[in-house]
Amino acid sequence: MKKKKEEERRRGRRKNKEKREEEEEEEEGEEGEEEEEGEEGKKRKKRKKGKKEKKRKKGRNRKKRKKGKKRNKGKNRKKRKKGKKRKKRRKGKKGKKGKKMK
Repeated sequence: MKKKKEEERRRGRRKNKEKREEEEEEEEGEEGEEEEEGEEGKKRKKRKKGKKEKKRKKGRNRKKRKKGKKRNKGKNRKKRKKGKKRKKRRKGKKGKKGKKMK
């Protein structure tokens, strides 16, 4: 049963990959004209990204960024607190006078 499901998943991935490649080829065909114009000038123009290509990348990156920020928020606070406690410990008895222990 497990093997069967895994095989189906793989087949699905392969199909999606093929679809994606076909879409990119179509988009390249549409934007191929813009590339030729750039060759005449000094600098070569980059190929413009298609609508679907842009959307796919944007969403994925934004999600990753957001997740990381939220996950580390508490951890950073904890580290700051830990550092303060360590500092106080290092000062020791002289901490009352505000001098660092050497």
